[in-house]
Amino acid sequence: RQGCKRATPSLQALQLHREPALSESSVTQRTTRLRRRRRRINRIQKKRVKMAANGHATTPGAGWAAPKYEVQVKSERFKFNAAHFVAFPGYRERLHGHNYTCSVRVFGPLSERDGYVLDFGDVKKATRRVCEALNERFLCPCLADALAITRNKKNVEIVCEDASFFSMPEADCAMLPLKHSTAEELAALVWRRVIDELGVEKLLKRGITALEVSVAEAPSQEARYTR
Repeated sequence: RQGCKRATPSLQALQLHREPALSESSVTQRTTRLRRRRRRINRIQKKRVKMAANGHATTPGAGWAAPKYEVQVKSERFKFNAAHFVAFPGYRERLHGHNYTCSVRVFGPLSERDGYVLDFGDVKKATRRVCEALNERFLCPCLADALAITRNKKNVEIVCEDASFFSMPEADCAMLPLKHSTAEELAALVWRRVIDELGVEKLLKRGITALEVSVAEAPSQEARYTR
C-alpha cells in the first residue's frame, strides 16, 4: 500500500532464529539411532513373517488360538500309605514304605452350560476311591520279571533273585498289573483308575482332551503321567 513501508528483519534477528549448526558428533549419534531403529523394525518384520509361515497370528484378535482351560485338584485325602520294593534283574530294594500323595489335572474346553471343565466334586470322589484301594497295602507288581509271585491259599508268596522270600496275607496286598512299583508306573495306574471312575463316556461328552496324575513319594519326589 502507498505510504506503508514493509519491515525488513535485521541480519542480527535472522541469525537469532537460524537453527544451530549440528556438530559432527551429533550427526553421528542421529545416524546411529536411525540405524538401530531400522534394525529393530527389520527384526520385528522377520519375526512376523516367520510366525505367519508357521500358522500363528501376528496381530491380536482374529486368528488367535482358542483359549485353553485346565483345572487342578489337590486334597489332603488324596493319599495312601503303602509298602513296596522295586526289583529288576540284578537289583532289589529293601522293603520300605511311603506316604504317597496324589493330584489330578484335567484339560479341556469350558462348558457353556455350567462353566466347568469338569466338576471338582467328581474328580475328588474318583481320586479318593482310587487312593482308598491302595491304602495300607503292600504294592505287589504282578508283572515283575525279577520276582516269582504265587498265591498259596490266602497268602501271597514272593521269591526274589537273591533268594529272599516274602509271604503276606493276600488281603494286605494290592495286586497290581505293573512290572515295577515305581512312582512312574503308579502314576499311570492311578491315571487309568481315575479315568475308569469318572467314566470314559462322560469325559468324551465334555470334550476333555487330557488328564494328568501326579504321584509323590515325598514332597520333593513325584512322578507325573499325562495322556
